[in-house]
Amino acid sequence: MPCTATAGRHDPLTSDEIDQLREVALDPESRLKLFADFARLRFTAIETVRLPKKPDAAKPGPAKPGAAKLAAGDPRSLHDLMEDFLAVYDELDENISMYEDRQADLRKAMKVVLLADNEFRARLEGLQHNLTPEERTDCDFVLSSIVEAVTTGTAEHKKLLGEQEASFKNKKKK
Repeated sequence: MPCTATAGRHDPLTSDEIDQLREVALDPESRLKLFADFARLRFTAIETVRLPKKPDAAKPGPAKPGAAKLAAGDPRSLHDLMEDFLAVYDELDENISMYEDRQADLRKAMKVVLLADNEFRARLEGLQHNLTPEERTDCDFVLSSIVEAVTTGTAEHKKLLGEQEASFKNKKKK
């Protein structure tokens, strides 16, 4: 599974998200779906911080994860959000490995994860094409790490789903 250097950083998950994950610790499908949803939220935050600042942006609205510390167009904030996405995506992969080691039935969960993978790949492509030169310079390494993680993850997730389908098909025949 992809490995990144995010040691020493804050936990990208909120306490509410951590509580949600604890509640479904024994349910791979629900837990992996939550991780995919949390990664989606982080990607949306990446896209949102890149939007031009509107004059009425000071109006309060629903808070996004980490939104309070963001400044529109701030490359460091963009970089931090990308690191948060990568950390959540890596957690998703680590959980898949954990459940795979326990020989859990991940067929339904992997279908959800693969849908998220495909979404992330499409959104990443759009992001890569729309970065400013400054954003590209400041975020090049973390963006490359995200692309590698999602590309590798997608391939591994497809492979695992195929293995799981074959394995459980053979168990039904016995």
